[in-house]
Amino acid sequence: MADKEAAFDDSVEECVINEEYKIWKKNTHFLYNLVMTHAVEWPSLTAQFSVQLPKDDAQFDASHYNSEKGEFGGFGSISGKIEIEIKINHEGEVNGACYKPQNPCIIATKTPSSDVLVFDYTKYPSKPDPSGECNPDLCLRGHQKEGYGVSWNPNLSGHLLSASDDHTICLWDISAVPKEGKVVDVKTIFTGHTAVVEDVSWRLLHESLFGLVADDQKLMIWDTPSNNTSKPSHSVDAHTAQVNCLSFSPYSVLILATDQLTKLLPCEI
Repeated sequence: MADKEAAFDDSVEECVINEEYKIWKKNTHFLYNLVMTHAVEWPSLTAQFSVQLPKDDAQFDASHYNSEKGEFGGFGSISGKIEIEIKINHEGEVNGACYKPQNPCIIATKTPSSDVLVFDYTKYPSKPDPSGECNPDLCLRGHQKEGYGVSWNPNLSGHLLSASDDHTICLWDISAVPKEGKVVDVKTIFTGHTAVVEDVSWRLLHESLFGLVADDQKLMIWDTPSNNTSKPSHSVDAHTAQVNCLSFSPYSVLILATDQLTKLLPCEI
């Protein structure tokens, strides 16, 4: 009986979600300037746009008319269609992924194991190996458990941070890896948090500062040149519950956002 009730509740919840999605989709042109949707085979835990500006080859088509908006033209993407170019076999589900800012062809991913994988997607065919074998270019080791947060340094090429359920942050420098080696050992482990570390992000306007948030409700700011890997430069009680994510402002050195609360921090370390 309990199983039937649970199945009924799940069915009702799914119907509600579908109806809410239809209402949202119908009204997107009132809410956003541009919306592109694409159905995938399985729910995705992560996504990231690769934006390259200026786009010199963008085409303006004055013959295209949008009757709903009453507008002419389109800049380089009239159809707004998303197409899959490459599929790559992965070790279990992809908990997190991000491309290297200095070379968007290089992608780091988080796995259900403790490893972090690095792929150069230009080396893979458009369709994955039917065997399902995962063959990354690099395997980064240092964690004891899985995690979700991963972040490339936008200022120092090859420096990668990873957050984990083992309460730590690992730092690797893949630019120093020998060409014949695939396994990369961790360079530095930071151990300030007392609970699962949910997310990590480099400060966009500084090459050595990064932030962490965790289930211990804290936001921590670290400076990599410091010899103390167990005590952060700044520690803030950011929330009254677990903190899921953070992001530094690309325009101000003092502003970052954590979960649903914005804090102003003097990051002059």
